[in-house]
Amino acid sequence: MAHLPLFTSSMNRKLAEVDYLEIEEHGIIGNCLTAALVGIDGRIDWFCYPHFDSPSVFGSLLDCKKGGFWKIHPDLNPPTSPLDHKPTSDIRYKQFYWPETNILITRFITEDGIGEVIDYMPIDIKENEIGFRYLIRRVHVIRGKMHFRLQCLPAFNYAKDSHTTQTIGEKAQRNFFYNLFINGT
Repeated sequence: MAHLPLFTSSMNRKLAEVDYLEIEEHGIIGNCLTAALVGIDGRIDWFCYPHFDSPSVFGSLLDCKKGGFWKIHPDLNPPTSPLDHKPTSDIRYKQFYWPETNILITRFITEDGIGEVIDYMPIDIKENEIGFRYLIRRVHVIRGKMHFRLQCLPAFNYAKDSHTTQTIGEKAQRNFFYNLFINGT
């Protein structure tokens, strides 16, 4: 069975300059307890955790300035320093589901390569097992060369609650999302 694109675009507008995506430019992933909206630009801009009716973690769908998002996207001009970031352009986007699953593929196609972000939430995992209530994002370069940029700006409880982020060496980078989404810290 061939998978049909949910959304395909060469986009006349530059996504790096767009604050809000159209609703049809989103796919949805979920685990029967909650769901997230994933834009064709690699941005999760709606996610309530741990249930559908819980307060939001990412809500830029409603307020792009302070609602919060988690974006993984190609960086065609990778910075030579943290202050030297340039927006991406000249990217074609495709978004589709693996057949008969709720695994969403967001594909980025450039002259230099093809990359993708695979998003899903496992189901049928017991509370004490690894993967319970995880939101998994896997980055993969299919062909050629592609640099990715990750931006994670949570805005808990519809951006009403403050929070702190603490980085402690390389181990913190690996465990950041576990702590953010599973432990709520």
